[in-house]
Amino acid sequence: MFRDLISLGQARELASRYLRVSVGTEEVNVLDSVGRISSEHVFSGVATPPFDRSTVDGFAVRSADLQSASPDSPVALKVYAEQRIGREAVTLPQGKYCVRIDTGAQMPYGSDAVVMLEETEESGGTVYFRRPPARWQNVAMRGSDTSPGQLVLRRGDLIGWGHVAHLSSIGIDMVRVLAQLRVGIISTGDELLVPGQEHSGPGIYDSNGPALFSLFSSYRGILPRYYGPVRDSEDEIGRALQRSMAENHITVVSGGTSVGRHDLVREIVARMEPGIVFHGIRVRPGMPTLLALNGDHPVIGLPGFPVSSTMMLTAVFLEPILRCAGYSTNQPLLQATMARAVSPSEGKTLLVPVKVTGKPGRMLAHPIQGLSGSISRLADVDGFVELDSPVGAGESVGVRLYRQNLGGGEGIVACSVRHAMKHFSAQIGGLRVVPMEEQAALDALRRGEAEMCVASTQTGEFRTVAVVEEGIDMVSFGNTETIISPLLWEDEEQIARYLQGKALFHATSEDEAAALARRMGCSYLRYSGGEGRWKVSHYLLSRGDGAWGH
Repeated sequence: MFRDLISLGQARELASRYLRVSVGTEEVNVLDSVGRISSEHVFSGVATPPFDRSTVDGFAVRSADLQSASPDSPVALKVYAEQRIGREAVTLPQGKYCVRIDTGAQMPYGSDAVVMLEETEESGGTVYFRRPPARWQNVAMRGSDTSPGQLVLRRGDLIGWGHVAHLSSIGIDMVRVLAQLRVGIISTGDELLVPGQEHSGPGIYDSNGPALFSLFSSYRGILPRYYGPVRDSEDEIGRALQRSMAENHITVVSGGTSVGRHDLVREIVARMEPGIVFHGIRVRPGMPTLLALNGDHPVIGLPGFPVSSTMMLTAVFLEPILRCAGYSTNQPLLQATMARAVSPSEGKTLLVPVKVTGKPGRMLAHPIQGLSGSISRLADVDGFVELDSPVGAGESVGVRLYRQNLGGGEGIVACSVRHAMKHFSAQIGGLRVVPMEEQAALDALRRGEAEMCVASTQTGEFRTVAVVEEGIDMVSFGNTETIISPLLWEDEEQIARYLQGKALFHATSEDEAAALARRMGCSYLRYSGGEGRWKVSHYLLSRGDGAWGH
């Protein structure tokens, strides 16, 4: 059993103290540097532009030659030559001459201004100017963008495509960056199969390893190594740990961290020196999380349940790991309004997975229900909320995001029929489908947070919608799902317009159903024996069998 549980805050403090790794530096090609961390200041050795150049297509002139120009008395200059981009500069002779010039071309010697082509008139090799230009008009001076000795990349900068453009413009093709932080990932469990392996017996496919691998892979400064699932054997786990510790800076293990007879990770790391830093956090889910040291090599132990594993990594360890890789970690929490009330157990911090909708300044955090072993929730959630005390609907909370780009549309579909969610959002663009329990989905519709609700309840053999209120109409989907919308639908065609033509409609007889199918361009009819009415499907006909979500 867990004897010395610590708080989430204490776990973060200890992780920050003991996760300290030096990764060294390496030189990489600028083209491979995006997402890496610069390890030194970089100064320009050249000027850009390297010469005075024109910023427009037009005529290079000596500004003093045009001081008397006016609309009533234009000054005429003969075209002496053409200055092309990438060619050596010509010399503008004294007298009434100008040089035709391209955008980006080097200024002719002796010229000090460029007049745009649109502001001139040309006839027979003579150009007429109707106003005097200012000196250096439409000219980018040498070094006006970057001067010799200018700092162009700072130590610690996260290199982006803009840095690559700047470095390339001053002739730099190699840059020194922090070496990648190597993170070994081990999943433990007799039941685990490698994705792609033929399924057999009571096995389940390993998702923790791939999830952690892909999470770390999203940072170019981290090089994750996945060692695959390892059986619950002291020898096998020990060998995997030894290999990972020899090849990486940090090792992350999922599973085997609790106190059951076959949870062996704790026993193995307890024999390391200096050994376990902490084991057990007052948090739900994720209590059996641990941190140990083998010399100065950190070993992180995460719970085996997928939602717990990713949340605990993000909540406790991700920031210090990113600091080891050189990343800035002062990412603020996203402020949002809780869509419904949630209460944690007394004495434990509750981590609540949420899906975020809305716009900056009025974001809503929708709690996602399910067990910590529910893998499908990982694809639904944007982040999680940490609660030490009850929070009511409408109260402000801070969301720790898994990703910064939330994506999706602005409209919300509150959905309690899980297998319908992905099909529904794929068919109707611009909507974000938020999974929630039926009553919560209906409440979201009533409060105006959702534009639609997909819900079902079990009554006898058939599933029907239990709640119908004034201002809420329904469209039934077979005998399994129902879409509820606050719109007052007058006819089937209005429903079709609202759902972009992808809806199911009632018909009281087979003949009426056939006629409705012809009118709506449908090709599928199904009898819903439970309600004694025919249904006409105009939804997901590409399946070919008319079935939806099954």
